[in-house]
Amino acid sequence: MSHSSQYRNAAKMWNKSANPTKKPTHAHRGSGARHALSAGADVGSIAQVGHWSTDRIATHYLDRHSAQVALKMAGCTLPGERLWLPRNTLIPPIDLQRQVFPFIEHYFQGSPDWLAWTSNIMMDCSPLDNRPSNTRMKILEKDIPKLHIFILLTRLRKVVLQDAAVLMALRNPEFRNSEHHIFREQVFGSALFLEFQVQLLQSVETSKSPVSDSLAANAPAINHEFRSLHMRDEQRNRQPNQLLKLVLDSREEQKDEVRGATGGINSRIDDRFSALVSFAYDLSVAYCACTHQIDGDPAS
Repeated sequence: MSHSSQYRNAAKMWNKSANPTKKPTHAHRGSGARHALSAGADVGSIAQVGHWSTDRIATHYLDRHSAQVALKMAGCTLPGERLWLPRNTLIPPIDLQRQVFPFIEHYFQGSPDWLAWTSNIMMDCSPLDNRPSNTRMKILEKDIPKLHIFILLTRLRKVVLQDAAVLMALRNPEFRNSEHHIFREQVFGSALFLEFQVQLLQSVETSKSPVSDSLAANAPAINHEFRSLHMRDEQRNRQPNQLLKLVLDSREEQKDEVRGATGGINSRIDDRFSALVSFAYDLSVAYCACTHQIDGDPAS
């Protein structure tokens, strides 16, 4: 595809989404780099794929605030540890959540599919639950940005209520007894919210981080040894396959050399050589299988 054709189609797509940009073909590179980083790819690999220098990708294409740094500052110091908040152990009731940003359900003509979609988000369920494919609402390209904004606000309902319940219980005078102007909203004085606040504070006091029961937290040395054993076992399992591949590659290369030297005239030499290499190959297979069995079973 020519650059002009790519530019024209990309610009058409961005204009239809109500998000026009002056760099329609370049906008995907930044979003792709950030998506790869969040999926676990390292910066060096991303820079190699995108033909960037390490300095340029860090300053122009990736987020300025690293998620890994934020996790470390939040206390996630163990390898692979995920952020865990005690106040997220209790989900507010749907009726209470709908009092925060109450306009969300009125969009998309109040479609039953949209109501089911938002309910799934509020209860941390799969977005496809209770939404038959034949009854799903039709989403126009121009509605996609608006849709994502509403999905974000729907997710924030739970966060707002959980944070408010905890902040209002702090001893800080600014938050005590709902003195802060944010907490003067009607939703924070409702009986449904006050009941949820009591339940959440009890849950915060009694909840226990799942990391506290992990082997990495309680016995890091043993956990490290287990990881090392697992890596050594994987490497040992790969060695026979690598050896067989080397034998096969060598066999083909040497056969090609013999064919080139004889010019295809003396086929008997090639046949005899093939038989010899086949015998060596069978021997190496037997050796690899025997070695792998002995390494895997010390008692044998």
